[in-house]
Amino acid sequence: MTTQDEAVDAAEDSDGIGARIRLLRQERGMSLNELARAADISPGTLSQIERERASPSMRTLTKVRQALGIGIAAFFGAEEEETAPQPHFIRRGSDRTVRDLGPRRMVKELVTPTGSAKLSIFVLAIPPGGGTGEETYRYPGEKAGVVLDGEVVLEVDGTSARLKSGDGFCFDANDEHRLRNVSSEPARVLWVTAPEASRDAI
Repeated sequence: MTTQDEAVDAAEDSDGIGARIRLLRQERGMSLNELARAADISPGTLSQIERERASPSMRTLTKVRQALGIGIAAFFGAEEEETAPQPHFIRRGSDRTVRDLGPRRMVKELVTPTGSAKLSIFVLAIPPGGGTGEETYRYPGEKAGVVLDGEVVLEVDGTSARLKSGDGFCFDANDEHRLRNVSSEPARVLWVTAPEASRDAI
């Protein structure tokens, strides 16, 4: 029969995200309190995550990642890339630029390398009820993409369309537009902008 202490030890020895966070923290010589303070989360919350007793949100993962100074792929056991110069036309998964848009409730990852004047490709992670907000946006250029997971509503020039996993889209970004996740499940969208957009552009 497994005791409560044995169950806790087993959880702490697992290879989940919590265990990875603890390992990365210890490798950097940081105490739990130091990492919690740097990530602006409570020590209790971080302790629960490290012991696999709580599942962190994407926003919390972003805070922890930034505090540790790592790419998002490191949470999932990805090996660190060699420090040798990388070709200018690639961006490693561990080196993605991640932007938590906060009140808009959306996390935006830049997939393409910087410096391209032609286009930018992002992965948008949108929790239930999240999206670009009530305000609409418009920028010179074109937007296109595909829903990777979940279900979203894309509104362009006053017309709304409900899109599910596998559905694609393309529109003139000069038309006012916004994106929302109105479902009860998280959604991910591959979002392409041309020409290259700033990290804050939607």
